[in-house]
Amino acid sequence: AETMSQRQKVLKTACSIMYYLSHGRKKRTSDVQEPMQSSSSQDPQTSAEQREWNSLPASEKKRKVNDLVRYLIFSSSQKIPVKRDELIRSVMDGRGKSFNLALDSANQTLEKVFGLTAIETKKGTQRVYILVNCLSSDTRNVFTKQTEKDLSCNGLLCVLLCFLMMKPQGTATEEHIWTLLNSLGIEEDSTAHPIFGSIKDRITTFLDQCYLEREKKIVGEATVFEYRWGSRAKVEVDKRELLTIMSEIHEDDFAIWERQFGDLLKDE
Repeated sequence: AETMSQRQKVLKTACSIMYYLSHGRKKRTSDVQEPMQSSSSQDPQTSAEQREWNSLPASEKKRKVNDLVRYLIFSSSQKIPVKRDELIRSVMDGRGKSFNLALDSANQTLEKVFGLTAIETKKGTQRVYILVNCLSSDTRNVFTKQTEKDLSCNGLLCVLLCFLMMKPQGTATEEHIWTLLNSLGIEEDSTAHPIFGSIKDRITTFLDQCYLEREKKIVGEATVFEYRWGSRAKVEVDKRELLTIMSEIHEDDFAIWERQFGDLLKDE
């Protein structure tokens, strides 16, 4: 009973952490770029991007911008990244040169109307876009409602992100991930968890949504998978706030997390 009580306490705390995290705060990281800073802004009068964009009628430009907005919102409803090549092919009719200019305009509409912004990052070798919330925390709390399942899944994600943040180099093997989850009473072979359903499918969803990244490595004759923070987590999750809350949970001074604090300063 004591063990179960501790497990429930950990998961409840994790849910609370994710509820109060600042999801919309944008950070500059080495692998996340804001598309508004496109190279086309350097010489708009002579660039190939500008020439291709200017060759389109005003009505066509407006249609493509609106189509980009709709495509991004629809495709990102499950937080699955949208491939750049897919947007160029499906929305821009193959006009890749003027894509950045169209996306700049689409981002203005996304932010003004929906409080969202499209950020370019990478998934493997592919350039993809994710939509993140750019509203203030107070405004977002008014309009965004989360179900108990949402909070619980966010809690599970938070447990994993906290665990990775505390590990050297911010990585952990798949074996260590399952050891952590097993200690919380979440079994690897569980396919019908009362909250999460299939645990493996839930982790796959975190990978698909770019909250987590997984890399295959060969160690001797063995194959291992290493997990780390994904590009969406780096943009949406405030590490400073997360580290502060972790210190409060463990009743430790913020300063004792020397390595994590050093990594935080590098990110900022």
